[in-house]
Amino acid sequence: MTSDDFRKNRDFFSDIRKKSRTEAACFLNPKSNVILSAPHAINQTREGELKGEEPVSISYVATLAALTGANSIYKVNNETNDANYDVKSVYKDKLRRTISKGNIKVLLDFHSMAYERTELVNIGTARGELLQTEEKKAYFNTLLRFFWESGLKVSVDYPFCANPRTIANTFGRDPSLLALQLELNNKLSEPEYNRELNASLDALENFIKCVQLIC
Repeated sequence: MTSDDFRKNRDFFSDIRKKSRTEAACFLNPKSNVILSAPHAINQTREGELKGEEPVSISYVATLAALTGANSIYKVNNETNDANYDVKSVYKDKLRRTISKGNIKVLLDFHSMAYERTELVNIGTARGELLQTEEKKAYFNTLLRFFWESGLKVSVDYPFCANPRTIANTFGRDPSLLALQLELNNKLSEPEYNRELNASLDALENFIKCVQLIC
């Protein structure tokens, strides 16, 4: 996977988003036990303030889904005339239904970090609370090993730890599902970070394929 492929996937999924008027889109593969989520692939309002979309997170989901055949879900639109419409609840409900359709073992929830952050990749585990079984700890340690072998350092639970309001925290309380929050620095979309981009994609691809092979 090259940086050009990464950007092509980003543009392809952005085009789908522009054409769609539904609240979420899913790509499902009954043979995969991994689901990739990009909940902020559209502009969002948080505490009354408009936040921009997160193109890096949806690029990772699009690329990794293409590489591994993993399930994926992402927001595509937020258009509604209903003041009581809660797009976050709708997305979580859609994700919950998607998980219930298959034997999902791992949920990776992707987000983007600002350029100003020094970390390139951050994994949130709610300070270890989402690693409550030996199986989850083993999966998590495997993911870290793939990152280390790729030569890419990652931070754990800093600056983001998957707090109680996050998707990873909401779904990761289930003892049979490992849910992690992945924060990716927007720097990874820049040409000068191509090596780190490819290293992170390789690590995640290897991890997803490993989970699919084991289960």
